[in-house]
Amino acid sequence: MRMELIQPFINAADAVFAESLQAPTKIVDLEMDEESYRRKGVAALIAIKGDIEGRVILDLSPEVAIKVASQLAGTEVEASEQVVRETVCEMANMVIGNSVTLLNDQGFISKCFRRKFTWTKRGWPVAPRRKRW
Repeated sequence: MRMELIQPFINAADAVFAESLQAPTKIVDLEMDEESYRRKGVAALIAIKGDIEGRVILDLSPEVAIKVASQLAGTEVEASEQVVRETVCEMANMVIGNSVTLLNDQGFISKCFRRKFTWTKRGWPVAPRRKRW
């Protein structure tokens, strides 16, 4: 993967979180895994199609997801509340939307598509699973 294609996602994530939370941010634990993905917390997956294609996953630890949701809601929220998942999805939408805009400005034409979410401990497989006989 070329860094000039990855950097817009890093920049957008930093900007969206800093602006939304009105606080400095620090991006850590970025991973590029072409094999499989296992969700580690509260995650949203967005597909990108066009000149650049792939999937981008925003995965926040449960503790961070609750803090972000509470900050944006202006009140404490419980871990089990739907608002936590919806907050992560909305943050992912903003990050990916900004990233695709930056890439489109560079001449790459792509669009975002929100994927169906599954909330299991297994996470999402990168490739479709085949039945084993």
